[in-house]
Amino acid sequence: MSASVLNEVLECGQLPSLPSVAVRLLDLTSDADANINEIAKVVRQDQALSAKVLRTVNSSFYGLSQPCGSIDRALMFLGLATVKSLVLGFSLVESTKSVEDGDGFDLQAHWRRSIHGASAAREIAMRSNLCDPDEAFTGGLFQDVGMLAMFVALGERYAAVLAEVGDRVSELCKCEHKSLGTNHAIVGAALGAKWKLPEDICDAIKLHHRGEKGAGQSRGLVRAVALGRMAGEALAPGATPTRLREFADTHKEWCGDGLNQQELLETIDESSRTLAKMFDVEMGETANVRRIMSQASERSLELQVETQRRADELAQQARTDGLTGLANRKSFDDDLAAAFESSEGRRGEAGETLSVVFFDADKFKSVNDTHGHAAGDAVLVELARRASDTVGDRGRVYRYGGEEFVVLLPGVVIADAQAVAEAMRVAIERDEFDLSGVEGAPDRLRVTVSLGVSSTQAGPLARLNAPDKIVQEADEAVYQAKRGGRNRVCVHGLDATDGEAGDTGTAAPIAAGEGAETTPLILLVEDDALAATLMKTILPRRGLVRVDWIASGDEASARLGEIAAGRAPAPNLVVADINIPGCSGLELLDLIHGNETLRAIPVVMITASSDESDETACRERGAAAFVRKDDLCTDLPRWVAQLISTAQGEKAAA
Repeated sequence: MSASVLNEVLECGQLPSLPSVAVRLLDLTSDADANINEIAKVVRQDQALSAKVLRTVNSSFYGLSQPCGSIDRALMFLGLATVKSLVLGFSLVESTKSVEDGDGFDLQAHWRRSIHGASAAREIAMRSNLCDPDEAFTGGLFQDVGMLAMFVALGERYAAVLAEVGDRVSELCKCEHKSLGTNHAIVGAALGAKWKLPEDICDAIKLHHRGEKGAGQSRGLVRAVALGRMAGEALAPGATPTRLREFADTHKEWCGDGLNQQELLETIDESSRTLAKMFDVEMGETANVRRIMSQASERSLELQVETQRRADELAQQARTDGLTGLANRKSFDDDLAAAFESSEGRRGEAGETLSVVFFDADKFKSVNDTHGHAAGDAVLVELARRASDTVGDRGRVYRYGGEEFVVLLPGVVIADAQAVAEAMRVAIERDEFDLSGVEGAPDRLRVTVSLGVSSTQAGPLARLNAPDKIVQEADEAVYQAKRGGRNRVCVHGLDATDGEAGDTGTAAPIAAGEGAETTPLILLVEDDALAATLMKTILPRRGLVRVDWIASGDEASARLGEIAAGRAPAPNLVVADINIPGCSGLELLDLIHGNETLRAIPVVMITASSDESDETACRERGAAAFVRKDDLCTDLPRWVAQLISTAQGEKAAA
C-alpha cells in the first residue's frame, strides 16, 4: 500500500469533517454507561438535525404505530442505535455538501448508491439476523466515503481512475491500487478511524468489497454491508443481470436459501426512495424490479445453455479424433463395452449379435516417408470419409490409432459384417485419392486397405471373456489379410469350404475375382454399393457362381453391347435395379430382349420401390422375376437360392 497517497488524502485540508454534534455523540456513545438524557440534549442542540431525525423516525421507513414528537421519545421507542445512525448519516451528508461535482465524479450518483446500499444492508440485517440493522445502515451509508475523500484530495488523478473503470464496479479497488497504491475502502476506513467511528463500522467500510475476509468479530456486519452494496448495484440504472446473480449467489452462500429476490429488491427500492427524500437526494427513475428479475432470469438461462454447450463441446472433443472427425479410441472403448454387455449370452439371455471390423491402410508408412505427413493426413481423412459413407447407419466408424480404424456393428450378423467390410474395401480401392491440394504429393494416389472381421457368431461365446477379445480377433484377421496379399477381407473363424462360421479360429481370405471361368456368372447392375457388396459376397458363398458388379446403367449398356458383339463373355443371369444412374433398369431389360443374342439371358429386376406398376412393367418386358429389396432382406435364403438356381440354368420361380 502507498502510505504517501493515504497520508496525502487524510492530511488534505479540504476534506469534509463531521459536525461537532456528531463528534460529541460518538464520544458519548463510546461510553457503555452513557446517559440517555445527555445524548438527547446533545442532539437537540442542533435544531435542524433534530428535525431531520424526527421526520425520518416518523416516516414509513420505520413504520411507527404512533407519531414520535421528541428526540427523547425517539430514543425511547427506537433505541440509541437508531438515533445514532440517523445523526451520523445526516451529519455525513451535511459535511459533504461543500464537495462539488467535477469531471469524472457524479455526487448525486454517489449518494444514490450509498442510500441504496444503506437501506439494503439494514433490510438484509433485519431478515437474516446478521447484525444490528442500524449498524448495518450506518456502515452502508459510510462505505464509499473514501471515494469522496480521494476525489477531493487527488482531483484529476482519481477522476482518471474512475474513467478507466467505467461501470466495472467490481474492479474499482483493483484499479485504484494499480494506479494509486491504495483504494477507497482503505482510505474510508482510515477516515472513519480519524472521525472516531466505532471499530466494527470501520471494518465494514474497509471490507465492503471483500465480504467476510479478515472481518473477525465484525463478520456479520461486514457481510450485511457487502450484500447491501451488491443489492444497490443490482438496482442501479443500467445494471447488468450479472450484478443480481452475484447478489443472489452470495446471499445464498452467507445466509442460506429462502430468499425472495423480487420482494426484497422491491422493499429495498421503496425504502431507499423514502430515505432519499429525508436526505434531499434525487433517486431518479424507479427501478423496474420485474424487468431486472426477468433480464437476470433470461441471462441465467443463457449462461446455463452456454455452459452446457461448452461442456458438451469439451466432452465431444474428448471423444473425437481431431484429424478425421471420427469418434476416437476412448469413445470406441466405452461403446464397445456397452455393446459387448448387450451381446449374445452376456446376461444369460439371448442378447444380440455383435460384429467388429478392423482395418488399416496398406503400406501407409511409405506414404508418410515418400510424400510427407501432410499427404498421410489427407489419406487418413479420406479413408475416414469413405468408410463412414459406406457403413452408414449400420454401425459406427472409429479411429483406433495411427492408420488403424475399427467399425462397431451391433446387431449385424457375421455375413453382413463381411459384406460391409468388402463394401469398404471396394469403396476405398475403386477411386484414387485426390491429393492435388497437398504440396509435394502426387495429384492422385491409389490406396488400399486390409480388413479383418470378427463376431459373436465367429465361434463359441465362451471364447469372448472380455470386450477386447473380439477386437483382438478382428486385428488378427487383418494380419491374415496382409499375409494373404493385402487389399482383402478376412473373417475370423470362417471355414472357407462351406462359408459358415466354425470353431477353428482361423481366418479365411476372400479375394476379389476368385472363381473359375466355367463357374456361372451373374451380372449385377446396382448403384447401392452396400447392397451390391452384400450380394457379391453372399451369392458366391451360397453356391457355385461368380458375380460381376456394374454400378451404372450406361456402363451396363456398354457391357451388353460388348457381349452382343462377342467381345465379352455372356452372363448366365442379369440382376438389375430398376432405378440406376444413366440407362434405367427397364431400358436395359428392353435392350436385352430386343437383341437376339442377348434374349436368352434371364433377367431378375430388383427395386426399393413399392409401386405395383414397376412390377407390371418388368413382367411385360420379359423379366424372369421381380424382387422388392424389402422382401429380399426378409427372406434372403430363398431369394439367394432362386438367383443361384437361375444362374445355374434352372427355371426361375414366378
